[in-house]
Amino acid sequence: MRKSTGIFLASAVLLSAFPLYGADCSFHGTYSSSLYGLYNPMFENRFYGYALSPLDAEMKLSPSEWLEFSASGSLSVRLLPEGLPQDIVLTGGRADDNFLIADPPERILPPGDADAENIGLYIDLAGLAATIYLPFADVYIGRQLVSWGSAHVINPSDIFGQQGLTRTDTGTKKGIDAVRVRIPFGMMNEIDLGFAGGKDLLIEESAFFLRIKGYFLETDAFVLVMDDREDLLIGVDITRPIGKAGTWIEGVTVIPDTFAAGGENPRTDHTYVKTSAGIDYQFNNSFYGFIEYHFNSAGKTDPADYADIPVNPGDNPAYDDGKTPLMGTHYLGAGFTYQITPLLPISTLILFNICDQSFLLSSEIEYNFAENIYLTGGISAGLGKEPESLGGIVTSYGSEFGAYPMVVHTSLRIYF
Repeated sequence: MRKSTGIFLASAVLLSAFPLYGADCSFHGTYSSSLYGLYNPMFENRFYGYALSPLDAEMKLSPSEWLEFSASGSLSVRLLPEGLPQDIVLTGGRADDNFLIADPPERILPPGDADAENIGLYIDLAGLAATIYLPFADVYIGRQLVSWGSAHVINPSDIFGQQGLTRTDTGTKKGIDAVRVRIPFGMMNEIDLGFAGGKDLLIEESAFFLRIKGYFLETDAFVLVMDDREDLLIGVDITRPIGKAGTWIEGVTVIPDTFAAGGENPRTDHTYVKTSAGIDYQFNNSFYGFIEYHFNSAGKTDPADYADIPVNPGDNPAYDDGKTPLMGTHYLGAGFTYQITPLLPISTLILFNICDQSFLLSSEIEYNFAENIYLTGGISAGLGKEPESLGGIVTSYGSEFGAYPMVVHTSLRIYF
């Protein structure tokens, strides 16, 4: 841990010295102090309070026109109630270390062998990369953010940038360890290809991708072909305006174990499809809204079958490594943003599981009361029949979102 953290800090110090030699350098970030209240039906029938205070920062350094270095990360203080596991509090982040060749343990204080789980100082290396600008392509090497998809609620093709639906920690979104090449051609077209390294650079934990963008008849179209940890993924993403509205359709087909070693494909009969389609509209200067439908063929139509997903991973490959965040089949999402005043917007998102009649509701209001200083408050809650559990383990689901936590929060954010 100390070695990896030291490398990051030493890199930041070296990068900060470049302006002395005439290089262009920028540094910006956010400090936030947030208080949360949480009730999780899957972990005791109590209401918990906790506090998170992350300092997020990003630095960019351009020693020449053809080369740029970037580093980003988060330093945060976490104060949790005794006995409340962090995986319950920090919901919605990446499930594990997918597409990270190596990563230091997060906690730096108290030391790792100290018996203290409720308070600590944590560091998260979100990005550390070099960009080389060539006449015919841009090359990205290192930890970087790769995020795809036009859908507004569920992005089927966003394999690398997925965030959970109930994310409560607001730190910098974490990148992946990758080599990426983007080659423009024509006026608005592009070839995007690369390699994302998995843990210890094991091929079965890594990914190769090719994504092509084309523009025609006022339509942006993306085609994606990918070896995602030995699964074949083929995806499309199409956006275009219809009148004054925007529309999108994004989907993937995944054939598990297509590239498994030895030519064995034990789960190719578990091919699954995920698709999102929607429309948005700016009604006036104050009101914006959208609606989106999502289909997940790997999901279950009966909530009684949800508990089978973690118990039988071999029969549910769509859920390996956090690839699929939802357990149902049919969903309807809607969201809106309303400007009460130019400095006081309110945003709301509703996701409805059509099969089990449960809802996920999240809403946030933000007040910009001074330059670069924002005060926010919000709530995220699942509404539906709650699960039956024993010792924090679900034995029977009543609905999907009925098992989601209720989280209320208030936060002060300062940008610099």
